[in-house]
Amino acid sequence: MTRKEFVKMCGLLGIGLPVMSACGRLSDSSRLSGTDKVLIIGAGAAGLTAAHLLKQKGITVEVLEASGNHGGRMKRTTDFADFPIPTGAEWLHTEKSVLNDIVNDSQVKIDITTSPYDFEVDYALVEGKRVNLKEVGFTIDQKFIGATWFDFYERYVVPGIKEHIRYDTVVSAIDYNADQVSVTTASEILKADRVIITVPVKVLQQGAIEFSPALPEEKASAIKEVTVWGGCKAFIEFSECFYPTVTGFDTKPETAGHRLYYDAAYGQNTKRNIQGLFAVGSVAKPYLSR
Repeated sequence: MTRKEFVKMCGLLGIGLPVMSACGRLSDSSRLSGTDKVLIIGAGAAGLTAAHLLKQKGITVEVLEASGNHGGRMKRTTDFADFPIPTGAEWLHTEKSVLNDIVNDSQVKIDITTSPYDFEVDYALVEGKRVNLKEVGFTIDQKFIGATWFDFYERYVVPGIKEHIRYDTVVSAIDYNADQVSVTTASEILKADRVIITVPVKVLQQGAIEFSPALPEEKASAIKEVTVWGGCKAFIEFSECFYPTVTGFDTKPETAGHRLYYDAAYGQNTKRNIQGLFAVGSVAKPYLSR
């Protein structure tokens, strides 16, 4: 896997592509009516987007979230610096117009600022060699300024669907043998006309949800073959910015994972010098053990 593929694949680095996919697939709701009910499993970016768009079309939705919070990999902290730091999904990996696609309401003015990188000025170091940011996968990528993915969803998506989210609700089984789908939780069995599953791939790989009938072999194999690395993000403050925009490494073998350092304060209205670390796979273990 190349560094470009790594940047685009990693859910922690951005959620643009999954969100666009959800927008496209939900644009045609002709198979659903206002009397249908849709259960959405998972209150991450994909689940929240699905609930938001379906509710706009008059479909009854209910989101089942296993944890006590919504957002999934969209996390952030406001305690470390004078600007919000994403501890989960960070970059916008597509055109900013995707924010309008998600909100899907021309009457709503989206007050979110993002900043692209300046390829004439900004650069990366890879094993000590200066390279263009495009060579490490940063092409149309943008940084959120004074906000994060979490803030965007919190402002423009969650308010309209929060009453439809059930927290601390773990799904253990899905039975789609009959006309209606049965979804089993720890306390009850719920019925719905459709179910949208947006849980992390790792949950499916671990068999945490039992399907009846079993998923088709093609889908089961695709889920099994997806590479899902564990990893971490860390942030370090320095007295001066002595580092480039991105510092990358050639990891051998590539199956061992990837790591990079980056300017976490890039474009922010701050005098703080904060560098971020993102590492996944076995190369992340030294950071996790300390």
